[in-house]
Amino acid sequence: MAQMGTIRRLDIAQLGFDEDHEPYSDSVACIQAYWAYSMDLSQRERDNMRNLILDHKYHHTVASQEEFYEHRLCRDPAGKTRPGLILLRALYKVVPVDFENDVVARCGHLPLRNRSDEYFALFPDTVGPPVFDMDTGSARQYQERYPLLKVTPSTHRNRDQDVIPLQETPSPTIPPASPTASTPVPASSVMETDFEEISASPPAIPIPENVMQPPSATTEANSPVTRQRRIGGLGELEDGRAGKWENRKMGRRDR
Repeated sequence: MAQMGTIRRLDIAQLGFDEDHEPYSDSVACIQAYWAYSMDLSQRERDNMRNLILDHKYHHTVASQEEFYEHRLCRDPAGKTRPGLILLRALYKVVPVDFENDVVARCGHLPLRNRSDEYFALFPDTVGPPVFDMDTGSARQYQERYPLLKVTPSTHRNRDQDVIPLQETPSPTIPPASPTASTPVPASSVMETDFEEISASPPAIPIPENVMQPPSATTEANSPVTRQRRIGGLGELEDGRAGKWENRKMGRRDR
């Protein structure tokens, strides 16, 4: 069930990166995870997750691009928590079973439900990332070189595409909040669905794989939701694949 407390806003712009910086795409994936799952963490975990992102603890090193256990979050006690595990799922296609089992045994199971639509209701003027044309030789070479990674950096995008701002935005249901504001987290019923695929809301793009599976099984990284601006005709899926993207209404998901 959702934890009572407050959720603090977290925007992509707060990280200070743009599409021409390699960490940009990883930062987007981690913020999407915050939008999707932070409401079902405790207040302390929620704040810790936000701080891990703002402190850039998700950054890769050369070694961590090739080996999961080389990532700084795997060596930092703050990374061996539910917030840390959620971020690692956003970065890697597969999380080792022993690592996840250890976190779950000490901290409890991960949130099962994507609640990004509720986050967007709290902060309806949230601006999401653009969708890139990643059908490039450079992107394919990156994916072949680093097969463990969930995200392909936007630096490998097609740079000739035009930027087309997102035209459809959700109708505000509450007054927009400032980036530093805190908003009460609504209570929710017991989580009903397993995390199969993460939907984009709004509008949606097919992104993910399971954010969580039973600790006894090999787990795949999650690809949380986003609200997006469109750039060109192809959108990059969070697993590094390029695919057609269509503008969709808020709160819908397409699988």
